Amino acid sequence: PTYTASYYQESADGSITAAGNSSAVTSWSEAAEKMNTALSETSYQWVENEEADAADRPLVIETQTTD
Repeated sequence: PTYTASYYQESADGSITAAGNSSAVTSWSEAAEKMNTALSETSYQWVENEEADAADRPLVIETQTTD
């Protein structure tokens, strides 16, 4: 399954902010990096969405497999 990143949102001026403006970032990849820090002990990671719906869902979460 895929889940939408809702912690960050893009404003009309193009800035990307976290809930409550507590952790502003300049790109969706930076947002994913910050959120992935909290997930470092799990098998999940946020990645940039490369599908047709990327404008509406810029980040999706993936299960990371280990070898």
